[in-house]
Amino acid sequence: MTLILMMRRGIHLRGIRSFSSKQRSSRKQKAKLRQIRVGERQEKLKAELDEFRFERQPTQKYTSSRTVENRPRYGNPRSELLSRMNQNSRYLKGFKPFFEEVDEHMAKMKNHKEKNSAPASLASFLASLGDLPESENNQNEKQEQPSLWDSSGSGNQYIFDVFAISKNQVSPAPNSFDDEIYEQYKSMMEEVIDNRSFNLRHTQKPLKESYLKAIVGWLLKDSKVMDSKLSSLSELMKDGLSLDDSIRGEQTRLLKSQLDEQAEAFLDRTKMTKDQYKTSVKALRMLGHLCAKRARGNVLDIAWEKIKEAGIVLDEQALNNYLYVASTTGGRWSLSLTKRGRKSPRFGDGAGHMSVLDIFDKRQDDDPEEDEIEESEDDFVDVAGEIATVHDLLYKPSEQSVGMRVKSLVANGKGEEAESLLNSFDDDNGVLRLRSYLPVLRLYCESGKVGEALRLFKKMHNTPTVVIEPETYVQLISAVAENGYFVPGSAPVPGAEDLGYPVGSGPGLFDHLASEMSDEVVEITSASSRRLYNAFLTSFRGTSAARNLKEMHALAPLPKTMDRADEDELVLNKVSVDSASALCPRTGAKLRLIGLEQDQRVKLYESLLDMSQLRYDHNRGTVRDLDYAVSQLRNFAEMLDKREGEPFTAIVDGANVAYHMQNFEQGMFNFHQIKFMVDALERMNENPLVIIPYKYSTKRFYVGTNSKEKQILSKEEIQIRQTLRERGQLYMVPAGCLDDYYWILASVSNQTVSRRGRDLKVELGDANGRWPGARPMIITNDNMRDHKLQMMEPRLFQRWYSCHIVNYHFTGFVGSESVDREIGFATADFFTREIQGNESPGVSIRSTGTAW
Repeated sequence: MTLILMMRRGIHLRGIRSFSSKQRSSRKQKAKLRQIRVGERQEKLKAELDEFRFERQPTQKYTSSRTVENRPRYGNPRSELLSRMNQNSRYLKGFKPFFEEVDEHMAKMKNHKEKNSAPASLASFLASLGDLPESENNQNEKQEQPSLWDSSGSGNQYIFDVFAISKNQVSPAPNSFDDEIYEQYKSMMEEVIDNRSFNLRHTQKPLKESYLKAIVGWLLKDSKVMDSKLSSLSELMKDGLSLDDSIRGEQTRLLKSQLDEQAEAFLDRTKMTKDQYKTSVKALRMLGHLCAKRARGNVLDIAWEKIKEAGIVLDEQALNNYLYVASTTGGRWSLSLTKRGRKSPRFGDGAGHMSVLDIFDKRQDDDPEEDEIEESEDDFVDVAGEIATVHDLLYKPSEQSVGMRVKSLVANGKGEEAESLLNSFDDDNGVLRLRSYLPVLRLYCESGKVGEALRLFKKMHNTPTVVIEPETYVQLISAVAENGYFVPGSAPVPGAEDLGYPVGSGPGLFDHLASEMSDEVVEITSASSRRLYNAFLTSFRGTSAARNLKEMHALAPLPKTMDRADEDELVLNKVSVDSASALCPRTGAKLRLIGLEQDQRVKLYESLLDMSQLRYDHNRGTVRDLDYAVSQLRNFAEMLDKREGEPFTAIVDGANVAYHMQNFEQGMFNFHQIKFMVDALERMNENPLVIIPYKYSTKRFYVGTNSKEKQILSKEEIQIRQTLRERGQLYMVPAGCLDDYYWILASVSNQTVSRRGRDLKVELGDANGRWPGARPMIITNDNMRDHKLQMMEPRLFQRWYSCHIVNYHFTGFVGSESVDREIGFATADFFTREIQGNESPGVSIRSTGTAW
């Protein structure tokens, strides 16, 4: 209790003194003064570098002015001078003394740096770094690289002398990294090192140069310092993780032990302290975060090698960043370091030197075979697989880690092991997704293991977290076709009947698979159609059924044919279905109108109830009755079910019709347009119901949603509204509720009493002249972008929308007048435009089949 009171009073326990508000203000002022002084020192350094500019030399004809554009860049005078030399190559004679002057000044600046301050810039700091110990393979082969700036002899030099390229360049060390990838890694690591959060301790003091020297030297080294001796990781990559918990625990302990030994050997080799080691780990953690942010996967090749080399155990969040980058960049397979170190020189392949112009000489006789490197499986490192394996040993497996392990096993042709890994997880644990199964399914299909592919597909179909896409069905059906299992009289697919398929081969198996696809897929792409076309052609090639089929290029359009097919002909082409008869010209099959089943109607009704309550709560702000919106929508449904008289066959979105074409200055909510729509529908023998929001039941209301102008209804408009109410053709939605949910619900209402068991669907060629299709239809131009994803799954929404929605068009009214009293309707489909199987009539029972 005493300690708490002392801390509350702001007492410093060491000095036993309290700080007044005036003293706190003084401390803030001192901190601000220190920032100003640091800024002044930086400006002084910049001013010193600014003095380096071209001065007139006895042999030069060029002198630059001290304008802002001609000043050298701060931090690296040499690169600035080099760019100027490229622009002014004819004035380069006699520039050596100037380079010597630059070297002297840089050395002077280095000696006058403050002893405990952070490096002025990364470029100047890196120049001061010494070499770290080389790995065992590098020490015997290390050679000094010739420097561009170290020239011997006297006299003037020209640009081609400076940039002469040796054909006998020194080969990189065996443990050196790939040049191109290393440059990307170096650039991003330098960005990490320059970051303020890396250069400051937790006490907000900058890290000293002597402390950073070994850390930055190792992080930016272009080769390995030592070999990583993680034999357990190599064995796990070959054999995989055990599914037995006890064995898996032993594998985890062994890996941790080897990582600890590797870390101790690394510290002994580099002479780093444990604190420096932690700072190095921090840099690699920050690099993983930066790679995830930039989506740079190649950099992980080197970063992961350094993590293994140092025996680093990353925390779960950092390892997840590495895993995310590896999974989103398509998986990382990197060439081993030893192979990289023996690449051919970049230019030339003989002795002597050549100039820059020789690079562009097309007459050089290069032998491409000499640049080829023999590669084997041992020359590659599965970086993504190693990251996923380490992650799942140390932490709880995730969707990404399991997916990467599956890809690693599939890449080695171990489909059964990958499937066993997936089967070890529960269906509802959130780890299994479609992309987890796809690599295994693709391996089975491509290797001709159709029985295994069907078994895995059945497992995918029964997993709640897996949503099968159209391309997955196409891939499976194509594999079955290519292996000849759809040909009549072919041998059954191994294990197909045990999986619940009624037949194991022939057209019956195809009908069953196509039926499963039609339950979940609305349509397939043209590319998928071409894939199926070529697969069936491969299966039926040489038979009489495929006599009219020719192999099609993957990018060619699917052939369109309108002629009637022969009895035994295999039909694989595009057709145009007659919109008046819904008949297929090739097969004679008639397409059906597929509406929502009763259970699907109930599901839609329940979704509307939930959505109405959420919308009501959002609109009202304060809720007077938690079930108000739900109860009002239920009352509307009961009214439709229990009312007597003729059933409603057309539901009018009143607000949509009243505001149609009213986007002009005198535009308003026009009841005359609603009457015009109702009269047109009645002339077509339809019984309409108009649904409008509650606010339009009053004499005055605001026009639109956010308008501040009020509209006052005329006596004629009030009379129209009253007439519709008296005839039972107008329903006003309660205040705070959304009218969209009411006309959507009306379209799927059973209208039990008024319908009296009749099917309201209108067939083709109706005697009363009504257009064919489902009833009741919805008259609206609303595209329903706000509701379709919440109401139901895409296939069912597409089916409901195509059956019930009718669009319209007419010229907008001005008051009660209109220049054109014509109205047009874009009727709903009377046959469903989705995958469906229908009987294809033939001359005999034997020739009758199913057309899809």
